[in-house]
Amino acid sequence: MIRTFTALIHKEGDWYMANCPEAGTVSQGKTIEEAISSLRKATELHLEHLPLNESGHPLVMTFDVSLPDHNDARVQEQPVSYTVEESSSNLDWSFPNIEMVEFAGGPSAVIRGTRIPVHILVGYFLIGETPEKIVSETIPHITLPQVYEAMRYYFVHRAEIDREREENTEEASRRMLLEKLGEKKYREITGG
Repeated sequence: MIRTFTALIHKEGDWYMANCPEAGTVSQGKTIEEAISSLRKATELHLEHLPLNESGHPLVMTFDVSLPDHNDARVQEQPVSYTVEESSSNLDWSFPNIEMVEFAGGPSAVIRGTRIPVHILVGYFLIGETPEKIVSETIPHITLPQVYEAMRYYFVHRAEIDREREENTEEASRRMLLEKLGEKKYREITGG
């Protein structure tokens, strides 16, 4: 039996660290592919000895934290120089299935040839939808490779997509209407 698990990946130095929240397994690799392959093996070995808690896919969310303001006079900006070396990874960082489309609210990354924003697909993932369910039930006119590429795009452009997600909430729309219309007109239209 094949089952889909979640892999959370971040980079530490030269290594990619991979974590499977459903099984509690972790691994690493010099490339993302190596980290996922090692995580797959670690998870298979783990599941041979311990049964899986059937709690479903985790809900992956982000949250903001207020950080202390370190305006210490002893710390000053220092110029930084660096060079970018060509990656030895065979991972393709281009996004042939993603294009930028201009909407009324500004540009947005969408699945090429559709008007489906990447931030919408991210929202489905965050509520626990699997890529397979998205293409078979939720948005059947897109393909599995398009969904996976959208998620890869999200991990590369996370701040941009998170900003779009926040700007496209009902609460943000109400705030924008209130600002544009003024309180009196807003209450007339919304009845609130």
